Amino acid sequence: EAVIDRGVSAGNDGRFYNSIFRRVLYDHIPPRRRKRLHLLAAHVIESIHQNDPERVAEAISVHYEAAGDWPNTFAWSMRAWQAASGRWHWSQAMNSIERAQRAAQELGRSGELPLPAVDNLKLLFGVGETYYATGRLKESETAYTEAIALANRINDRGALAVALLQQGQTRMGLSTYREAEIATEQALEIYQQMNDHEGTALALVQLGGIKVRMGNYDDAANLAER
Repeated sequence: EAVIDRGVSAGNDGRFYNSIFRRVLYDHIPPRRRKRLHLLAAHVIESIHQNDPERVAEAISVHYEAAGDWPNTFAWSMRAWQAASGRWHWSQAMNSIERAQRAAQELGRSGELPLPAVDNLKLLFGVGETYYATGRLKESETAYTEAIALANRINDRGALAVALLQQGQTRMGLSTYREAEIATEQALEIYQQMNDHEGTALALVQLGGIKVRMGNYDDAANLAER
């Protein structure tokens, strides 16, 4: 038998019995037809699982990427990233966010409409969070630095505060406490200007943690009281 349903969702999925057999068949499909089949597969999976799309978001994004449909690759990769990061499945989240990055790059090269700034921000936040969670702190800091620059450019104060706060957290992980303090204080100032009490509280807590690591215990105590 060529296809089996053992080890997959009963009644819904199937896989080739032998991966070599699958590769031989796949390699004999002309590239243009291969793209059409991937696009069809994405549409079919989307239709079948429309009541629970997050479960198959990664599979759909993979098919869209193979089809060269970059807008849908980006959208479904971000959905897959959201689902995986929400479950703390960081390996899967990394695959999805990197696929979203490739789609964004292809959109820039292909002459299609460039990625809107708000989607670029979501991508940078996703990259920063994923790299932070997987211990790639330098790369996380770089992503948040880019997010800060973009938020400043489009004058999005809320996104700027979040990016600064997350950059401060990443710098704490890197033990660059003075730089972490500067970023967190900037986030705190913005949250206070926006009258965002939750953001202000988060920034105060983070700032207190930084003060403790720097040995400024009196300052940390005052921040805790605030």
